[in-house]
Amino acid sequence: MKLNENAYNFAQKLLKIHNKENVLANKNLNENLIESKANNLNQNPSNLQDSRRIVGGTDYKKFENLAKETDLEEVKNLERTKDALKMGCNNDFRKERQLLDKPSKDKIEACKVFKNEGDDLIKEKKYADAVLSYEKALLQLFYTFSDDPEEDRQVDKLKAAINMNIAMCKINLGKFDEAINCSNEALRVDKNNLKALYRIAFSYFKLDKYEEAKKSIQDGLAIDPKEKLFFDLRQQIEDKEKENDMKAAKMFKKLIK
Repeated sequence: MKLNENAYNFAQKLLKIHNKENVLANKNLNENLIESKANNLNQNPSNLQDSRRIVGGTDYKKFENLAKETDLEEVKNLERTKDALKMGCNNDFRKERQLLDKPSKDKIEACKVFKNEGDDLIKEKKYADAVLSYEKALLQLFYTFSDDPEEDRQVDKLKAAINMNIAMCKINLGKFDEAINCSNEALRVDKNNLKALYRIAFSYFKLDKYEEAKKSIQDGLAIDPKEKLFFDLRQQIEDKEKENDMKAAKMFKKLIK
């Protein structure tokens, strides 16, 4: 029992010493914090003003910071808009307004100018540049609204031709998914467009999507049962499928051995 009392008294002394050390440590920490704040106030008097912005429990400095962040975000948005415009993205609503206000005939003529520019670039095999010109041409048509049936026919014809040319560029650039999308746009204008169906079938073939390619071939042959391009492409698909089957068979034999 004596030993337990001695142990208890010794533990109490240790606790007192530990508590004194904590008090001293906290005192030193608080003194350091006070000194640091004082130095900051001396170095930057605006901090003193910041502390006075808390009124009735409301920290008005937070609102000022929020305003600064909002201004910064607006600047960033402006920079993003400038970058988009440099890339040809039409986010300038004034320019859109100008396009809307232009007579339909003027927009159709502007479209033809850009289309001819794209055609010339295709001849030089500058397919990426040609796509940019064609997209500018389509932009003119996007803002064209006419009550004249003849103008509507012109617009549809131009849309189909431009999308077909973009599809050809995309095929040459190896962007077959995009070629399919452009060809489908041309089909919306003319569902019997054989070239569009062929480019869709060919693009699916290049993507190794043979069933989709065969479906487009069937659609094309339903329109023109004698079109040689579709027969040739179907033969290429059949040859490729046989080749793949042979490769698979050889692989299977290796696995068995």
